[in-house]
Amino acid sequence: MSKRLKKLLCFTLTSFILFSILVSTNATHAATPIKVACIGDSITYGAGSSDRTTKAYPAVLQTLLGANYEVRNFGVSGSTLLKSGDKPYWNQQAYIDSSNYLPDIVIIMLGTNDSKPANWQYKDSFVADYEAMIDHYRSLSSNPKIYVNTSPAVASSNFGITDAVVTGEVVPKQIQVANSKGCPVIDVNAATRGMPQNYTDGVHPSDAGYTVIANEVYRGLRGPNLSLNKTGTASSTWSSTYTAAKALDGTESTRWSAASGQTSNQWLAVSFESSTAFSRVVVKEASYQRVTSYKLQYSIDGTTYTDIPGTSGTSIGSSKTITFAPVTAKYVRLYINTASSVPTINEMEVYGS
Repeated sequence: MSKRLKKLLCFTLTSFILFSILVSTNATHAATPIKVACIGDSITYGAGSSDRTTKAYPAVLQTLLGANYEVRNFGVSGSTLLKSGDKPYWNQQAYIDSSNYLPDIVIIMLGTNDSKPANWQYKDSFVADYEAMIDHYRSLSSNPKIYVNTSPAVASSNFGITDAVVTGEVVPKQIQVANSKGCPVIDVNAATRGMPQNYTDGVHPSDAGYTVIANEVYRGLRGPNLSLNKTGTASSTWSSTYTAAKALDGTESTRWSAASGQTSNQWLAVSFESSTAFSRVVVKEASYQRVTSYKLQYSIDGTTYTDIPGTSGTSIGSSKTITFAPVTAKYVRLYINTASSVPTINEMEVYGS
């Protein structure tokens, strides 16, 4: 073998090894999930559920968020936000573990046990202690975003916990802290009022109650649906019952359908009032799963559309979440290249970064 051929083979082998390492590294990086730490008491832990590993709100939230997220339950039964409480979260191993986890998102839901008379006598320290906890998690090297959950409503008094104190006194202080620290509020309290059937003992939710909490937290993490009830247009419409507006009304039981016989090059577009930044679109094809290839596009003027990189796919199924680098535009369009039959979309939701 000539020296030139040996050098060529050596170069080729080295290039292949380097390329394999690069691909492996990129694949690992792409698979890294967003880490979510759920901080709280027994309601976060999942007390009262039939199986806390699958029915506690963090477990249900994991299912809702999907594989791009990793949700960990750091709830400790009986724990308090107050440092002077009878079981401060600050002194629990979960406090250390949740910090070492270096989460990207921290969801704090503490305050129910603080409402007990023995703990609430220190209520003047609640705001300062809560702000200190937020400061602690913000100081982590992962620089997480902090969400404040209001404490769930109390269906009936138990364990010295009453709704008068939780809803009337604790919740206003939680909202005060969130506002002072610039944290989003997820109003679990409002979401759980007036549903005593979803509690096991008046304080701890049942499986159904935990699902309500998880859904409210999920909505809080997603932010507002930017396309809700906005103006919609479509390439064609089956009838006045299946217009583009039906896919933007927030109700999966209604839908847009293309005209009879139209199975390719169909589209559904939403118009914002002004240029809007968005980076995630959720398409729900719940009724009939017919789309076989699609892509997302954006437009400034509603006439010329540009493909959004990395958003094409071959199927949507019951629901598909499509994420991409933030785009600022006035219009976004789901372009359906092909479908096995007349395409129909139940909902198209658009979210910010």
